[in-house]
Amino acid sequence: MLYELISTGNGSSITVLHGGRVYTATNTHPAFGQIIEGAVKDDLSVLDLFDATAVFQKAFDKVSDRISLRDGHLYVDGELADNSLAAQIVRFQQQGITDFMPLVNFYEKVLTNHNGNSREQLYTWLSDRDFTITSDGDFIAYKGVREDLGSIHAGPAIVDGVPQTGHIPNNVGSIVEMARGEVNANPYEGCSYGLHAGTWEYASSFGPVIVKVKISPRDVVSVPRDCGFQKLRTCR
Repeated sequence: MLYELISTGNGSSITVLHGGRVYTATNTHPAFGQIIEGAVKDDLSVLDLFDATAVFQKAFDKVSDRISLRDGHLYVDGELADNSLAAQIVRFQQQGITDFMPLVNFYEKVLTNHNGNSREQLYTWLSDRDFTITSDGDFIAYKGVREDLGSIHAGPAIVDGVPQTGHIPNNVGSIVEMARGEVNANPYEGCSYGLHAGTWEYASSFGPVIVKVKISPRDVVSVPRDCGFQKLRTCR
């Protein structure tokens, strides 16, 4: 197996010649490093890596029994998924991201949110903005609080297992929650009951101190339509 590795100011590429065929990949290929390593070792199995779609398929199927990608479409339990999250996964493929476990964990947590309206509203909230997904499938949002880290509005909640009423403390490492049934699920009502979080832009205009909050997709209850869909209500 013959190969040529070229590096220029615009990036790198590798060309492999084998069996009368020419295989080429640039440094934007999701398996570029693996291809180089295989070519150096004269490992013929590296030829299968040149198909970026096949690389994506193998990586994705390996980490999820429920989620698969076929012919450029995402399927959940064998059924076509057509939503903002599915589109985001396709974008990740195009960007060459091959570590799918956080995103798979995220999607599967979304599927455990029993309220279909809540799931669709979460898709809307995430669809047109950047967000961070943690390794266990939760996502990071922001919350504006008082100087003492108490909530801006007063009300009931449970902090680290202890019921409290008033300006709820949002200390680093604490778990703040409330009964899901006490969170307003109507997206047409703006200011209402529930634990609120949002984008950086929203949170930074809401309180003098901004904290990061980690939220599971299964706990999202509603995304109010006011404030340009920049905030959400959750129960934990």
